[in-house]
Amino acid sequence: MAPAFCRKREWEANASLAERLHLVLRIGLASCQTLVEDLAEPVRFQLDEVEIGLLDRLRLPNEAAVFDRVVAEIRPLLAELYGRDGYSLARVSEDPRRALSIHLRAQEAPTLETLLARIGSATPVTA
Repeated sequence: MAPAFCRKREWEANASLAERLHLVLRIGLASCQTLVEDLAEPVRFQLDEVEIGLLDRLRLPNEAAVFDRVVAEIRPLLAELYGRDGYSLARVSEDPRRALSIHLRAQEAPTLETLLARIGSATPVTA
């Protein structure tokens, strides 16, 4: 199994969810690239799967309607990274006691270089 990468960040109140995700993915992918370049042993990341955890359970409870709203907001960015129909999204858990988490599975795994180029040219959609 490829190593996992986890990134948590606090946000400015006025940033949209798409802007936040764009920043986290850009920083995360750049961090992966740094690890690939700097580690003595070769490392590869499984880039066809991403888990997006939304830890603000007050504003983004783990509910179907919230999931649908979040997906609608982040779909344009994900389409730029993985292609319009190149991925699927699912809730990780329907347990309302858990934070809303979304699992992305791409049909094909883009290379790290490809994702970095795409995220660098992607413009987050402001809601």
